[in-house]
Amino acid sequence: MGALTLRLRRLRATYFVSCESGDTVLALKTKLAHMVGKPREAKDLRILVQAKAEQGKQPQFNALEDPALLEQLGLVDDALLHFVLALDGQPEGSWEPVQIIEFDPLNEDPEDDPKGKAVA
Repeated sequence: MGALTLRLRRLRATYFVSCESGDTVLALKTKLAHMVGKPREAKDLRILVQAKAEQGKQPQFNALEDPALLEQLGLVDDALLHFVLALDGQPEGSWEPVQIIEFDPLNEDPEDDPKGKAVA
């Protein structure tokens, strides 16, 4: 068994979680639940892996099952996963939609500014 650091994204936030390849998805969810802002339980999180999307199609996501071992899923160090939260006040099994928000690039060099609006 080896140590892993996994990246888990939701909206604009990325959480770095240290775990072991022999850990279950439930153990990973428990660690993540302690890191998100509002107190959550592992059952309130769903961890997703992005499936290979066809060219020009919306990305699809597959939920990881709680008893699965991380090594059985083929997860490697620095793997990127996504997660969503259960919707408060909604029926059991209602989850927020997956939203992938890309980061804006940092333009520190005025010559690299694509808008030409750099201020000296």
